[in-house]
This record gives sequence, C-alpha cells and structure tokens, in this order.
Amino acid sequence: KQSIETSAPRNMKRVAVVGAGVIGSSTALHLSELLRNKCEITLISEHFSPNTTSDKSSGAILPFEVTRDPVSDSVEGIGDIGRWSKDTIEHMHTLFNSCNASKVGLTHVYGCDGVKEENAEAPWWANHAHGFRRVVDKEERKAFNIPEDCGTVFFFGTYVIDCRVYLPWMMEQFKKNGGTIVQKKVSNLSELYSSYDVIINCTGLGAFSLVNDTNLFPISGEAASFAAPWIKNFIILPPGEDGVFPVVYPRAFDVVCGGTSNCNDWSSKVDPSSSSSVVESCKAAFPSLMNAELLSTWVGLRPARQQIRLTCDQSSDKPALIHCYGHGSKGVSLHWGCALEIGRLVNKIVNN
Repeated sequence: KQSIETSAPRNMKRVAVVGAGVIGSSTALHLSELLRNKCEITLISEHFSPNTTSDKSSGAILPFEVTRDPVSDSVEGIGDIGRWSKDTIEHMHTLFNSCNASKVGLTHVYGCDGVKEENAEAPWWANHAHGFRRVVDKEERKAFNIPEDCGTVFFFGTYVIDCRVYLPWMMEQFKKNGGTIVQKKVSNLSELYSSYDVIINCTGLGAFSLVNDTNLFPISGEAASFAAPWIKNFIILPPGEDGVFPVVYPRAFDVVCGGTSNCNDWSSKVDPSSSSSVVESCKAAFPSLMNAELLSTWVGLRPARQQIRLTCDQSSDKPALIHCYGHGSKGVSLHWGCALEIGRLVNKIVNN
C-alpha cells in the first residue's frame, strides 16, 4: 500500500478521485484538463485496468436498458441521463474523428435492436443515435437474420469502445496532465479527510461497503469474445427461453457476444455449464460464429441501483464529498457526461 501525501501549493485545491473504472478514470482525466492550474488531482484505487469491472464491459455507447423518462426518476441527486448520454456520444464522436481513434479501441457501427412488442414506441434515446429508423422491409430483416417473433426492429448507428484499451489510454493522458496515481485500498473515506479538499467516490459496487449503501446490488453478466472480423454490424435480440440475451457487438479487436443478467449474484467466477450455454446460444442466434475462434469468456458484476447516485455533500466539518456510482450496465454509455457533471460541481466548489 502507498501512503497518501499531497504536495499541492497553498493556492491549489487537492482533489481525490476514488475508483479507477470508466467513471473514475474519465472523471480524473476531465478534471486534470479542466482544473490543471487550480487543483492537484489524485486518482486512488485498489484495482486498475485490466482488473476493473469496466474492462469486462461490451462498450456499447447507448443506455439500452434505460426505458424510463431520463429526467424523471433515474437519478438521485444532480443531473439526468439524457444529457449524460448526449455528452458521452459527442465525446466519442470527437475521439473517433481525431488522431487518437486508433489508440482508444473505438469503432462506429450500425445494427439492429429487435424487441418482442409489436409496433413498439421508439426509445427516448432515439434522437441520440445515428440514422435511427424502423426496419419494416422483410428482406432487410432477413439480411440481419432477425427472428420472425421480433415484433419491432430498430436500425441505428452508435459507437463501441474497448475499455481494455480505453482505460490505459485515459491513465496515460491523466499522467501527462500532471495527475497522480495511487494504488491503495480505501476502506473508509475518512482516511482521506486530512489530505484532500474534495473527495469523489466513483467506486461502483465498492460503495456497498465503502459508504454502506445497501441500495446497491450486483447484476452478474456472462459474455464471450470471438475472433470474427467478418461481423460488421451489432445485433440485439430478446432473451431466449434459456435466459440468454443474444447480442453481438463488433469491437476494434474482437466481437463480444452475450449474455446473461442475474440480479444479486455476487459471484464473478465463470461457470463452465453457464458459459457453454451462452456460447451455444450466441452461435445459434448468429450462425456465422459457428466456426469462429473463441477467445475468452468472463463474468462481470454490474453495479446496479434503482437510481444512479450523483450527490454532493459540502458539510463544513469535512471535505466536499461527491458520490457518483450505481450505473449498472450503463457506466460506459454515460461516463463522459458524468465526468462533465462532476467537473461543473468541482469547478463551483473550487471557485467558491
């Protein structure tokens, strides 16, 4: 473990970001860009890439599972997922059209999302997707191998990012901006009170024990990776009778398929029988995977919460505390929007 000592000049505020998944890493990077002349930023985490939950994400940049009004009741505290989603997509667009596109594992893909319901309403995020439309032509549905029992099919484009590449890249940029990285387990945020003026908790599922948030719960998801460069489009289908959600996302260096969704399952161990079921279900739904090389299988624990928490506590007897966690499967989809939201909060605190 490393001791935590800061050397910020008296006129510099000391900011600690706890947690190095996609939320914590993007927050630290953005703050190092926004406040490099006002703050000393330290990123503290027990685990870094490739050992974070975010490394196991498919990396699709759209909050597919959020069906509620993004402004009404999806967030506890500050902000809304509509804005976070839009901000994240815009950031991906900027990265994709920059010299860094090849360095972050980012791709832009088009594909289909099929649902059981006949004539289903377009999701709230439709305006954030590229070229969103309904697929009504039978030949087009056939071309994407969409089952007949899908009552509605949507077609659109979005970004997919490989966090195994993206997280290390963000760490390098953060260090270039003068940020400090400390590998250490924080058991209680009070450990940091004497060293920092602002503490930002981005620990995901770790907040269950770190701040005793019993509203957090894991959703385990099993997925598989294939070497299948001929697959160029993503496809999302309704779950089958075996409970597997047949999805396929082409990424820069592989194709990710899944998956399962089991609430309150704390195990991150791969079950051989369950893994085999996921692989076979994916091959059945996407026959071109039949002879593809299986690269790996894994289980990720999504840090779920009824409402995403983004709150700020500025009690006079301790540092300002910002909490940002509970994104479930939507952390990658909302990460940069959350980083910008936190940046606005910290900037206000620093200026006051």
